[in-house]
Amino acid sequence: MFVLIGGSSSCTVNISQETIDTTSKDSGGRKTFINGATSWTMDCEAFFTDGTGTGEGETVRPSTLFTALDGGYRVAVKFYNSAGQTDAKKYFGWGYITSLSVNAAVSEWSTYSISIQGDGRLEQQNT
Repeated sequence: MFVLIGGSSSCTVNISQETIDTTSKDSGGRKTFINGATSWTMDCEAFFTDGTGTGEGETVRPSTLFTALDGGYRVAVKFYNSAGQTDAKKYFGWGYITSLSVNAAVSEWSTYSISIQGDGRLEQQNT
């Protein structure tokens, strides 16, 4: 069972593909490579909500995220654009929170930023 803990105001998914150098004397002085390990990270910013009338995701609390970070809990993440794009894809995976920042400026909405290191495969799903 999953519990929605928030939606972000901005989010970046970074997917990396390492390469393994296979250069040999037979390469004719040119470097050659094969695919290595892939990895992904997710960096998000969101408004801190107080749980009053904001609908889905209204229980977002930096303290909940801190508990997951401090406890080393593996968290589920889903990334998608809900703006009604045709053929939009959703991305789903598991990861660990690696950083959490909370900002509470005077006369501004409180926000938080979170970074997640992916653990395993990031799955692409149809919407």
